[in-house]
Amino acid sequence: MQTPRPIFDLTSQPWIPCVLRDSNTLVELSLRDALVRAHEIVEISDASPLVGGSLYRFLVAVVHRVYGPPDVDAWGELWTAGRFDPAPLDTYLANYRDRFDLFHPQHPFYQTPDLPEPYAVPISKLAQIGLGTTAGNNATLFSHDSDDSPRPLRPAVAARLLVANQTFAVGGLISRKPGEPPSAKASPLFTSALIINVGQSLFETLLLNAVLVNGARGEPFEFDPAEDRPAWESEPPARGERRPQGYLDFLTWQFRRIRLLPDSEGLVARAIIMDGWSLPDDLDVSARETMVAYRRPPKGASGIPAWQPIAFEPERALWRDGTALLRWSRGPRNEGGIRAPRVLRWVAELTTQHGVLPADRFVALAAYGICANRSKLEFWRHERLPLPLAYFHAPEVAVVLADEVALAEEVERVLESAVYHLCRHTLFRNQPEDRRRVRTLSDALQWRLEYWSQLDEPALALIVDLPRDENGARTRWEHELRRSAQDAFEGSVLALATSIAGMRSAALVRPWFRSKLAGVVKPSSSGSEEAPKEEAM
Repeated sequence: MQTPRPIFDLTSQPWIPCVLRDSNTLVELSLRDALVRAHEIVEISDASPLVGGSLYRFLVAVVHRVYGPPDVDAWGELWTAGRFDPAPLDTYLANYRDRFDLFHPQHPFYQTPDLPEPYAVPISKLAQIGLGTTAGNNATLFSHDSDDSPRPLRPAVAARLLVANQTFAVGGLISRKPGEPPSAKASPLFTSALIINVGQSLFETLLLNAVLVNGARGEPFEFDPAEDRPAWESEPPARGERRPQGYLDFLTWQFRRIRLLPDSEGLVARAIIMDGWSLPDDLDVSARETMVAYRRPPKGASGIPAWQPIAFEPERALWRDGTALLRWSRGPRNEGGIRAPRVLRWVAELTTQHGVLPADRFVALAAYGICANRSKLEFWRHERLPLPLAYFHAPEVAVVLADEVALAEEVERVLESAVYHLCRHTLFRNQPEDRRRVRTLSDALQWRLEYWSQLDEPALALIVDLPRDENGARTRWEHELRRSAQDAFEGSVLALATSIAGMRSAALVRPWFRSKLAGVVKPSSSGSEEAPKEEAM
């Protein structure tokens, strides 16, 4: 007697991790329940930011496919209703139910069915992007699994990781058939911060990211909406270069050919993972991507695209770039060297042009992404900024915000100079300096990390308070700038105070630093403008 194949119907089986508003509990819901109850859900929450961000993007694609909206009026009607109508959703899911079966033999969800089993690898290769498991050259982040002894995954977990791997596909060596390239390109989002507008419920969040596309308002989506469909509705295309057929095709692009291999109970310990469909080299991804911010590269840079995605950087929090996004969200697409993501410009349009969103509302700007060295994952990050919609009605306040962030950068330069001279006088009192040694010691003191980390909470307060209390917000912020810089400087002093030379250097540099700091944060006519010289002090 043949063992029945496992079935996991994503439309009815729970797999999307959601936080319910009434009970504040984390539960797994089916695709249907997550959308029908979206107004009751606070947010999607997963231990991996990559999984969370990918699920938002996936659900936005489903909302576009089922509900549109075709124009601003239709969007406003959806927003006013306050919840998704189950009827069109049920009709759509009934028509494509077998396409949402994770283990369907002919067209498993988001997978390629005809991949041969001899190419299977441990599921840890798939799980590295969402569970932090060891796979190949990636160090263990949170798990102690290995390629030799992977733990089988529940189908719900495997489904989430499948979506995450198609969104944030890692480049590098990969299984291949004879004649195929030995390595695969990473997806564009692997080197980008995925930005999502977050509302007061999952319903609001999905609509706030459901931008008008396919030629609406002059957006350069060069395709016919009638030909557009998500990946799970289409048969896997032939290998080779192809171009997106539409926005939904782009949102659900399969950068990997994947086939999950479940056991009789539906647990997944192995998978086949091969190179998928790369976007053409001549395709302007920045013109089609709606959930990424871009900046122009430095003048004179050659051989790189005209727009570079803004990505996570070590020791650099989102708010330092996020404030620039607020400033340019209503301006020309190339103004100031920053291109705000289309989803953020969409919220600005809803607020200022269409009056759908009131100016006293708050949303949040969430970012999900990776910091990686080639194909090696170094860390994940998920950050969230408060976003008062008042900024869109008062762009001059966004300019003030950008100026205050620029002031923090200027204070950093003063602090950098002070710590450099502190190290220089400690190492080389009466002899020529070795700048490389000085820089090495300065970096080891980690003054930059201490300075910026102390500004995270004050920066969020500045963003919230500035539209309603500009003078007070600036005063509090500049106080925090002085305090953080002084703390970081004194931390470096303490680290060097174990020697007479270190104590002498502190006595020499401290007055100059305080004078320069006062001149930057608060206008002052006092203080030396020259770097400290030992013979003059």
